[in-house]
Amino acid sequence: MGFVARRIRRSTGLRLQARPTWGRVLACVVGLGYLMAAFIALAFLDVPSGFHGWLPAALGYVPGLLVLSLGIGIARWPVAVAWAAGAALAMGSGAHFVAAPIHERIEVEAAEVGTPAGWTVVEDGTWTGNTWGLWSSWPEVTYTYATDDSVQVAAEDYAALLEADGWEMDTIGYRVDPRPGTIAQAWEKGRWNIRVRVAGPGSNPRQFDTRAPAPMTTIDVYVDGQR
Repeated sequence: MGFVARRIRRSTGLRLQARPTWGRVLACVVGLGYLMAAFIALAFLDVPSGFHGWLPAALGYVPGLLVLSLGIGIARWPVAVAWAAGAALAMGSGAHFVAAPIHERIEVEAAEVGTPAGWTVVEDGTWTGNTWGLWSSWPEVTYTYATDDSVQVAAEDYAALLEADGWEMDTIGYRVDPRPGTIAQAWEKGRWNIRVRVAGPGSNPRQFDTRAPAPMTTIDVYVDGQR
């Protein structure tokens, strides 16, 4: 341990303290075990998925990282605390970056997207999925609108609105839906995704029970934040 500590000290300037091998191994096992348990528990509680989930997630990782610092052999507590805090912030930010956002975050993003003039709200947001992606899909919020415009006009109007708001059509672009008289689009903006299905009278692509008045065109908008 003394030789290794000297080599690390010379190359990084970090002073390590010699400790019994069994103590360092135990601290590493406990620290890593805690981090694994914290990762699972925080994800189960949707902590990283929240609006500022990086901060509580980082706080949850700190104890395990402090114990791990004992196994690494960091000699001075101020250095150990600083190292643990920095590593915790990095881990918390990474967890928040990759975690599927909760429905409330999706709704905030969806609220920034308007609708063309004359559209009627049929259903103002339906929650599906969960942040674990189990038993269903990832979190998604669906909105349904209706308009007297034709399918083509409705699709073009909504596409123009999304483009003006900075959304980009993905590589799928316009595609032919298997159901007659239906247009499907897919859009993305940063981590956020919007899928649009515009259906003519008599066609209802939505998987829920809500239906627009029969003579009108139906627009289903599916919003999620899964990378």
